[in-house]
Amino acid sequence: MGALGRRIEALEAARQTGFRAWHRIVVNAHEGQTEGEAFAAYEAEHGPLGDDPCFIVRVVASPHLQGA
Repeated sequence: MGALGRRIEALEAARQTGFRAWHRIVVNAHEGQTEGEAFAAYEAEHGPLGDDPCFIVRVVASPHLQGA
């Protein structure tokens, strides 16, 4: 088996042992969006986060930093 096959097996094993996806929540503070509104917008687009989600919250406070 090649390196790609081993990597695929490792990914599949991780999924079976409790792999959880990380969700990125972006709060547009420059536009006056609250953290609660950002979570609601994310869930409206991607579905509910569930009982034990892993997420990263990014606050964008200036329009000059939005591409950063």
